[in-house]
Amino acid sequence: MCTITTDTSVGDLVVANPGRTRIFEQLGIDYCCGGGKSLESACEEAGLDPKTVVTMLNAVESAPADQTATDWSKQPLALLVQHIVDTHHDFLRRELPRLERLVTKVNSRHGHHFGFLPELERVFLELKDDLAEHMQTEEEELFPLIEQLESNGEEAPAGLLEQLEEEHASAGDALATMRDLTNDYTPPVGACNSFRGMIHGLSELEADMHQHVHKENNILFKRARARVLA
Repeated sequence: MCTITTDTSVGDLVVANPGRTRIFEQLGIDYCCGGGKSLESACEEAGLDPKTVVTMLNAVESAPADQTATDWSKQPLALLVQHIVDTHHDFLRRELPRLERLVTKVNSRHGHHFGFLPELERVFLELKDDLAEHMQTEEEELFPLIEQLESNGEEAPAGLLEQLEEEHASAGDALATMRDLTNDYTPPVGACNSFRGMIHGLSELEADMHQHVHKENNILFKRARARVLA
């Protein structure tokens, strides 16, 4: 288990104990795209007292461990790649078309009354298109190379890793914008079922994306780089 100090990176804290994500989600600390920042820096940016956050994280340590959780920092890279595709890419392929229908429907019916809906639709549709291209790049270019790292020493191109990390950051910005537009994914009073379903779906999208990007930035890409440098 990773010792909790304010100098430890947020990403490493989550790699050591995924249960810590609950605290970071609650506090609004970015552990995926911002996983390279120290806990102290992340707390300063969020306006939080690092000592208080350490106390909250220590409380997680005393909770019963999830014996079924997979430690992806120790599994073969090929297995982690397959997990990301089967779990997170498949989730996006199911959810993004469904959410597109909901977002466009809600905006067409209620956009005249709720001024944030046209901007929400624009941001979502741009994110949807970007993620489709992003996943294609990963599955057709990057992941096959990473899978070969353990078998024949094929190198994962640093430039491609950096490009994909930048795309992760852009996706994170879009998710943050959608959270702001929806008042932290809170449906307005009197919202219809479609409206509520849209808000709930976008909230689930954000939660899955946080886990998705964390596994790529802080585990998969980091391990791939370490193999190239080894």
